[in-house]
Amino acid sequence: MNTTESYVFDPIETFSVPGEPDTGVLVIDRTRNTIWADRLLQEIFRMPCSADIDRNAVQAVGKYLLPRLQDRTCRHQLESLLNARRTSLLSECRIQTASGDLCRFVCSGQQTGVPLYPDLIVVRFRKIPEEATEEHPGLSDTSAAAGREARFHILAEISRLLDIGTLPSEEIFRMTAGLLPGCFAPHGETHARIVIGEAVYGSPLPETPRKAEAEITVHGDRAGAVEVAYTDTGGAEPTDPFCKEDFLLLQVVAGMLGRLLDRMRIEETLGRQAALIDLTNDTVTVCDMDDRILFWNRGAEEEYGWRRDEVLGQKIHDLLQTRSPRPLDAIRADLLRTGRWEGELVQARRDGSRLVVASRWALQRADDGTPVSILETNTNITGKKRAEAEVQKQNSHLAMLNQIISASASSLSFDELLETSLEKTLDLLSCGVGITYALDAERTRALPRCRHGTPASLHARQRSINVHHWPYNFVFIGGQARYLEQREDLGMIEAGILQEYGVSTLACIPLIAESIVVGALFIGDAEKSAFSPGEKNLLEAIGKEIGAGVLRSILHKRLETANREANLYLDIMIHDIRNAENVASLYSDLLVEMLDGQAAEYAEKVRGSIMKGTDIIRHVSAIRKIRQESVALEPVSLDPVVKNLLLNRPGVTVASGGRPQEVWADEFLFEVFERLVDNSIRFAGPDAEIVMRLEECDDEVVVSVEDTGPGVADDAKEAIFYRFDREKNQGSGKGLGLYIARMLVERYGGRIWVENRVEGRPDLGAAFRFTLRIVEADLDRPRYSEADEAAEDEREL
Repeated sequence: MNTTESYVFDPIETFSVPGEPDTGVLVIDRTRNTIWADRLLQEIFRMPCSADIDRNAVQAVGKYLLPRLQDRTCRHQLESLLNARRTSLLSECRIQTASGDLCRFVCSGQQTGVPLYPDLIVVRFRKIPEEATEEHPGLSDTSAAAGREARFHILAEISRLLDIGTLPSEEIFRMTAGLLPGCFAPHGETHARIVIGEAVYGSPLPETPRKAEAEITVHGDRAGAVEVAYTDTGGAEPTDPFCKEDFLLLQVVAGMLGRLLDRMRIEETLGRQAALIDLTNDTVTVCDMDDRILFWNRGAEEEYGWRRDEVLGQKIHDLLQTRSPRPLDAIRADLLRTGRWEGELVQARRDGSRLVVASRWALQRADDGTPVSILETNTNITGKKRAEAEVQKQNSHLAMLNQIISASASSLSFDELLETSLEKTLDLLSCGVGITYALDAERTRALPRCRHGTPASLHARQRSINVHHWPYNFVFIGGQARYLEQREDLGMIEAGILQEYGVSTLACIPLIAESIVVGALFIGDAEKSAFSPGEKNLLEAIGKEIGAGVLRSILHKRLETANREANLYLDIMIHDIRNAENVASLYSDLLVEMLDGQAAEYAEKVRGSIMKGTDIIRHVSAIRKIRQESVALEPVSLDPVVKNLLLNRPGVTVASGGRPQEVWADEFLFEVFERLVDNSIRFAGPDAEIVMRLEECDDEVVVSVEDTGPGVADDAKEAIFYRFDREKNQGSGKGLGLYIARMLVERYGGRIWVENRVEGRPDLGAAFRFTLRIVEADLDRPRYSEADEAAEDEREL
């Protein structure tokens, strides 16, 4: 609920006297500070307005009111009420007004029972009209004086009943109806009753014309009536037994009861609002303009630890030790200017613990614009602020850990990895001392590799660490993180280590690669008393990541070694196999020439197998060269490539619609044409017709190699270019020509595929097609290397 908008306090509405303009009101809090004085008091006693009146009520009353009171008894009672020597006041007195007139007033005072403002003192001065002094017809002066005195005492008793906050309203109405008959002259038996709505309090009224009544109103609306009647006793009574003073008395009593009903409604409303405010978990307080507490809800009791009766009258910011980014005087100035203020405050509980609250202030004013009180609603956001700080801290840790991961992934050098990780870890944890160790080859000593902020004495004294000594064995042998912190029960060895490193806390984190400790990261600081659980988890995560980086460095070195060895073996195999094939090919040629018949056929088959082996070696060598070299693409003319192919493959026919001058390729472009043509020659048969077509299409040239052989089955049209893949043809050297052609075409940025030479007739031959990018149509496009194109493909993905 929004408590700053649900409750508005108006002192005029709460404490003024409706329907009685001749009643002045003075409101004083429990600390005897003046809260409010209405306009009538300003006119009668020439008191300043509420904003300028003395805050000390005793001084204000002594300065403005007491000098004008002509009755010593009333002065004495008022002083006793203000000095807490009595709890109520009711007296008739004469007052010399500011205009010099001597007037009669009824002075009454009582502590209020308003829920939001307990223990306030309300003093009222009710002027007695001059008509009230008129004698009752037929009564002597002595009887009239006695009657007035009786009326006054009965009115005083009624006023006392109305000011008692503990009596039920029904009891007040019933007792008031019982007191009223004593206020009237004895012209017979007197009956009185009070009617509130449908309820009737008092004795029934007889059927008699001798009746008088006064209407009870609340804010102009009829709420009931006060009724009085005489019964006929047979004597000689006045024709009209009621005089003006009687009617005035009824009106006074009706007015008092109307104020009681109005006060009851206000108290009921305020009670409901107070109950609603007590339901909220927020703290709701009301203070006067001197910051003295007037209201303290249940949420404030639970949050701060003080009961309501313990804090009323105390200055709130002194009690709660309020701290603010801005001075409280500046906040108050904003509140007086705008009527509202919102911000964060730091306050203290009864037990001394501090909390952060989101505070909302609302200024309450009287009808004349005078600031009256401040409604303050606070929400405890301590947990939220801690969570925000923790999230921010975790984000900072993650950001720094990502930097360490990036450094670990990019650093191939072991020393570079250790140095970068140490630097970033020290920045992350705001520590001043750090050192990294690496185990020697014998794994008996740890050697320092990188240092930061370590004492010079440590450099000279500590050349290495014996990993078997306690407590280093936990780290370097057991692979466990160890934390040394300055405390009373710290052992001498651990205390010596802290002193040696010049720190008050030291974290020893193992670096583990492939379940083997390869080093350690030591982080410490002279100001930090201990590492938090979150920092310990972070340090251990950093240790694991550095260990993973070390593992990557080891694996990279192993990969480089394995790659060099594989290339060496491949070079030896290619060189020696080629030499052996050359010799075998020479002898097979001699055998074919020397032998006849079936022996010659066998020799021809041997020579064919040797040629197949030679092709495989050539394919493997080409694949290796293509994969190893990253050659930038450049313009290559198609004419020399096609002419060179025709010289070596005279059975091929070329059909061209005008060949373009240049395409993007490299020195291996001839390999594409050669392998596609050789594939058609090999599988189409010696009697097949092979035609090569070159057609320009937009910014590409489409090259087709068509044959009239048996064609390619539909289910093999895609897989035919992947025969080298282990999943398709594991361990086989067949199909390498088409695989190399696909690899080169994709390297040039083109596409390669196979389809039927005649649509719907795979038995009439195959057509292998691939595309190449034309240079003239791509002049604005930069010349990419293979690495550049791979990076571009990755961005597109």
